[in-house]
Amino acid sequence: MMTEGRQLDAKILRALGIDHPLISDDTELVDIVEMLIDLGIDLEEMIGSELTFLAAPRLIRPDATIDPAQAFRNDFDAADFRAKAGVALGFNIDDDTRLLTPGEVETVTFFNQMRSLLGDDDVLALQRVMGSAMARIARSVISALRLNVETPIIEETGNVAEVAIAYRDITQQLLPPFLEAASNVLRRHLAVAASMPTTWDVDGSHAATLEQLTVGFVDMVGFTSFTERANLAQFVAALTAFESAANEVIVTHGGTLVKLIGDEVMFVAPTPASGVEIARRLAKLPLAGGGPGSVRIGLAAGQVVAVGGDYYGTVVNVASRSVRHAEPDAIVATLEVANGAHASARFEPIGQRDLRGMSEPVELFQLL
Repeated sequence: MMTEGRQLDAKILRALGIDHPLISDDTELVDIVEMLIDLGIDLEEMIGSELTFLAAPRLIRPDATIDPAQAFRNDFDAADFRAKAGVALGFNIDDDTRLLTPGEVETVTFFNQMRSLLGDDDVLALQRVMGSAMARIARSVISALRLNVETPIIEETGNVAEVAIAYRDITQQLLPPFLEAASNVLRRHLAVAASMPTTWDVDGSHAATLEQLTVGFVDMVGFTSFTERANLAQFVAALTAFESAANEVIVTHGGTLVKLIGDEVMFVAPTPASGVEIARRLAKLPLAGGGPGSVRIGLAAGQVVAVGGDYYGTVVNVASRSVRHAEPDAIVATLEVANGAHASARFEPIGQRDLRGMSEPVELFQLL
């Protein structure tokens, strides 16, 4: 190893090709190199590399020592499954040069064993949901750290070594409790999903579960034109305010926010009555100043296909496409929703409407 018995010297480091465009101070360069050495990264790995990208993988996955080619050598079944599992989880085991941690090997092995209980297709679908959800969480964490930790240090001191040290301290102190917190949140959601009072069945081919739900789509009126005239700060403020307020209303009234699709939110509720109540409150939300000033909402109720944590089928399509027939700050719904709502909810028919992709017109009603 080149680091053994060698006194670090900034000029020698730069001559070797170990440098960073933001580092001009010799002491700063030596400091960051010493920190990387303490993490077990030798000088050969630093030559020609982006120094600021070397620390995080070692800090977050210090036990990544297992060659992927050797990980499942004695288990041909797992070896055959690992490529699909890795892609589903969001890391390509066969093509990625990163070494694996024992925990990652155990994860793939666990899901391989789950195949006997759930079958290949459902295990891979579960892994895809987990991989995409975890990737979004990871991107959100890194974005927040760059905004609130890295940027202030760079703007105040310009010292890259201080940034690296701050990340090291945060990773060592906060990563373990963060992972524990994530586990606790997942456990809570599992309990809630398992006890939701929804009627469900299985389709004849046993390909998916079928659930009786009310589906809602909420569209921000004028969002496209707003994005054209807004600056980045206004855009982020409007989108964040909308997502936060919508999530609060949906969750506190018994629904589930399924996904955000640009300027649109999809949610589900266990009954038409709860779906209407959520829609009412969403229609009254005060949106961010300077942003789109209103929303329009479409509701449909009936049997939906539950796949991979998402919902599909005619009811979902009707709810999504009926939004376009709602006026700003208005709620339109199908007959099933109108009939299943509380007696206090009054609807008036707005007629048969042609919805894209539907073979027959759909009768829609507007909530008064």
